[in-house]
Amino acid sequence: MKKPFHAWLAGIAAMGLTSISGIAQEYAPPVVPGFEHLAAQSESDLVAQGQLLLGELGCVACHDAPAGTIRVDAKQAPNLAGIGGRVTPGWLRSYLSDPHAVKPGSNMPNIFHASDERPKEMAVDMLTNFLVSLGGPMPEPQTGATETQLEEGRRLFETVGCVACHGADGVEGLSNPVVPMADLSRKTTVDALTAFLRDPKIHRPSGRMPSLSLTDKEAGAIAVYLLRDQFEAVRGADAKPSRQRGLAWEYFEFGEVDSVTVFAGATPIDSGKTTGVSLNIGRPKRRDDYGIRFSGIIEIDEPGRYRFELSSDDGSVLLLDGAMVVNNDGVHANQPRRGEADLTAGFHEFEVLYFEKGNDEALSLRWDTPGAGRDWTSLPEDVFWTEGGVAMAPIDDYDFVFDAQKASFGAQMFAAMRCVSCHEVDGLSPLAPSPALASLDPASEDGC
Repeated sequence: MKKPFHAWLAGIAAMGLTSISGIAQEYAPPVVPGFEHLAAQSESDLVAQGQLLLGELGCVACHDAPAGTIRVDAKQAPNLAGIGGRVTPGWLRSYLSDPHAVKPGSNMPNIFHASDERPKEMAVDMLTNFLVSLGGPMPEPQTGATETQLEEGRRLFETVGCVACHGADGVEGLSNPVVPMADLSRKTTVDALTAFLRDPKIHRPSGRMPSLSLTDKEAGAIAVYLLRDQFEAVRGADAKPSRQRGLAWEYFEFGEVDSVTVFAGATPIDSGKTTGVSLNIGRPKRRDDYGIRFSGIIEIDEPGRYRFELSSDDGSVLLLDGAMVVNNDGVHANQPRRGEADLTAGFHEFEVLYFEKGNDEALSLRWDTPGAGRDWTSLPEDVFWTEGGVAMAPIDDYDFVFDAQKASFGAQMFAAMRCVSCHEVDGLSPLAPSPALASLDPASEDGC
């Protein structure tokens, strides 16, 4: 007779997930660059090396050590806040089942290495549901990529310092141990990886990966390169273009300009993404005789008549679905011009052309939506989209069905198994203390 679900949980807790089912598989040791450097120094003793490992591997996060014997703090484990929104359930399941197979050299211990298969599967399932509950489920991937982004990401990866730690094809002679990356194309999305590259310390506060002061554009290109298997998986497929938040901008410099007609046939010297129509596009601009084209899609929720107000110094125009809606062209001081359009619910092509001739500069866009009663407001960021490139999504992801009861049991297990000793989670604490460091048997096949 099958045991009820709560009985499985009780059984797992009772046996501590340490029932031996066979000889544990051996993997390469964890990659600890600090230890590698220290061990290479002939004058360093084994005690100093051991103390470094106790901190770097997080041993003293769980196991108390006699006062004065450990000279290093425990390395803080990755911050799991919001992990369900940036890591796929499939990757979480695989990593919990066997972290060293998924990411060779990982510092994460294989907590189920000596467990029977059935209790292990149940435990991993519950923990996966719990982690997905932390900020999940992952948003539907929207961001796409182009060949240009892929090649730019490759160039940046090989020039800004990434290869010094992670290595790269064709790069030899590195003095540091290569830090592996954990099957990223199955793990995450372009958006999530871009955010991490912009500020690695948010999720890995004790990580050695520095902030490289990347722009959103640079971080996005590197993310596309690191997830290139996702790009290759859909290359040539009959897929819809990807859609992503924001507007595209193109920056132009002219010999002389007095009308938006100068954009016809002109070549931009820079481009990027922004959240709306403004002069703050994140790049330096010359004082005079330049122009910006904003293009993308505007999403309309409620059908009806929309009124638009475009203010600028000097000239500007607004086009929707290729038709002129507001004409504020010409050389002039800052002034508003208005126009209106009947729009159906859904997506409409959007374009604003702006140029600056000389002296002051200004640009803004407002609208009055149906039923708002002439309440002019700035357009919210979430109405703007761009399309283009190949849509990228994690490889081999599966349709995960979240189970709140399993997540609740997973939270209890997260505390009972002392995962929370390394990964702090609000509202959880270890249910029992770990054995003292001095009482552990280093020869035990069961682990600590």
